Amino acid sequence: MKLQEECGIFGGVAFKENVIPIIKTGLELLQHRGQESCGIAFYEDLIKQKGLINEVFTDDLLQKCTSNKAIGHVRYSTHGSKSNLAHIQPIVKNGVSIAFNGHCLEAIDKNLPEIEVILDKLISQIHKCPNDWEFDDIAKVLNENFSKGAWCIILKINNKIFAFRDKYGYKPLMFCNAEEGRFLASEDCAFSHLNIKEIIEILPAQGIEISSKGYEIKQFAQNENFKQCVFEQIYFAKPTSNIFGKNVYNTRIELGKALAKEFKHNADVVIPVMDSGFWAAIGFSEQSKIPFHMGLIKNQTETRSFIQPSQELRQKAINEKLTPVKSVIAGKKIVLTDDSIVRGTTSKTIINILRNSGAKEVHIVLTSPKIINTCKWGVDIPSEEELLAYNYPSNEAIANYLNADSVTFLTMDSLVDIFDKVGWCYNCFVK
Repeated sequence: MKLQEECGIFGGVAFKENVIPIIKTGLELLQHRGQESCGIAFYEDLIKQKGLINEVFTDDLLQKCTSNKAIGHVRYSTHGSKSNLAHIQPIVKNGVSIAFNGHCLEAIDKNLPEIEVILDKLISQIHKCPNDWEFDDIAKVLNENFSKGAWCIILKINNKIFAFRDKYGYKPLMFCNAEEGRFLASEDCAFSHLNIKEIIEILPAQGIEISSKGYEIKQFAQNENFKQCVFEQIYFAKPTSNIFGKNVYNTRIELGKALAKEFKHNADVVIPVMDSGFWAAIGFSEQSKIPFHMGLIKNQTETRSFIQPSQELRQKAINEKLTPVKSVIAGKKIVLTDDSIVRGTTSKTIINILRNSGAKEVHIVLTSPKIINTCKWGVDIPSEEELLAYNYPSNEAIANYLNADSVTFLTMDSLVDIFDKVGWCYNCFVK
């Protein structure tokens, strides 16, 4: 099993053209953040259902959708039903369209999606027609009622788009001023199809109001100690993205180099788990001088195994998507790079693929420390009892379970050296 992120958001205002194709492409570029369902809200219309962006928003459907303002969402469900349409975002009520990325403890309700709880609170506490809502009205309700959450929220109301990032900054939120219009997204990779003028990261406790006339970024809450999710850089975000002030590609190369400095064994070849271990393998190979080879070829498919909703589907996806290159593997001492181990079942499957292809030794190396704690902020980490490192505290025991010759986790000291002691959430690595 791989860690799962909650979802991705994209929205904005187009100056002249129909914004819906822009929203669709932006969501496609965020598809790695959620593949269970998707939706786009425009005017007071809403189209959402299970499936990938290209499956739901066909060319025929797009021809029937026209608007200069819209918001969209791709979802992986960490809370709520995976099959219930009510949990698919965006949602629309009283002329307000809303979507979010994250998890809000104060909005948990066994009968309602979190985002609907948030919208109901906004409607009940802002004593105005929604068309008259202002930035400060929305910010006040969010700050007073949902200050413990980890979220980025986007709303479309009448002629404006509003977005807010929680005061801890767990999730990224990016703004793009482009020739085509003004847009917001979970990652700046979603703007690559636009003629970009400037990209601005919305900081923790900041929000933004945009329209065809302009934009304004404001602080709406007192800054707390930032707790940006380190796994956004380690795994969730696209390598082409720049979030939390760091380039994701460069960070993952750094992680691989740091891991190589901690590796204590001899090996013949570095092979990545695709795609999660690819950039770490480059850095590891550069630092260690052990040759890099593609010993596992990823079959061309749109589905990332980590984001499948059940372990059975994830295992099936792994076996179907990875083809071993036996000429690279047979008789070799292999360094297998990946970002993390959660339950260990995925890693065990891949190691067995290498063993069955004639590997002499398999040493698995991870660009994160051991995951020993759950997450309250929207990352789908199992209970402690399901975590491999909880049940097998020593590296030797973990290696034995995985059928590996050794396992090397990046140390907390090395991780903190690459990021910082403050400003990042390391909760899943500590008790």
